[in-house]
Amino acid sequence: MNAPMFSATYLFVRGRQLEGTYPGDRTTGIWPITALRIGRGWGIVPDEAWKRDDSDWPPQEPPGLDGLASSNRYIRYQRVRSLGECKVVLARLKVPVLGSFVISEAWFNAPDGRIPWASESDEAIGAHSVLLVGYDDNTEELKFQNSWGSSWGDRGFGYLPYKLFNSTGTEAWMEDLLESRPRTGSGTAAVMGCTRTRRRSPSLSRIR
Repeated sequence: MNAPMFSATYLFVRGRQLEGTYPGDRTTGIWPITALRIGRGWGIVPDEAWKRDDSDWPPQEPPGLDGLASSNRYIRYQRVRSLGECKVVLARLKVPVLGSFVISEAWFNAPDGRIPWASESDEAIGAHSVLLVGYDDNTEELKFQNSWGSSWGDRGFGYLPYKLFNSTGTEAWMEDLLESRPRTGSGTAAVMGCTRTRRRSPSLSRIR
């Protein structure tokens, strides 16, 4: 998928500002719909314009970001209500899907980013948003880009079993950008979400 890499930090900070929780506690999340409203109203900026830095809170904002974002606004966003719809969006429309999932501690150390089946002993610790960027019917997995850095999973990417889309998914959305949007040749998509849980920050999903 030839999708652009955008700054999750910009979305997160503008989302916190819109919800009235900035700067406050860095672990406070924002709702996925807030991120989409930022993308529609303000726009998004390239990842290199404001990279994530976990050592800096509140982060130091580079100048001119809102002007840059204004040329990269979402045309629309809408709900994705099933695994089938998700696959259609990825394969035919060729745009990523923002998905929010109930997660357990197993997510943090998932081998090669492969999310294991939940067991009865796994405690739900929060909701987490990731960007779904592809799928494989042979392995029955959705590929997603996470927001925990390149040291997590498969160089920052993970793989979610199809059945977990329905059993642990709380909501999913697709968005489309203006045709003038910048692109990268890497085939990776931007992380639109991080997590609000007991151990990770910042986030695009609140604990339900």
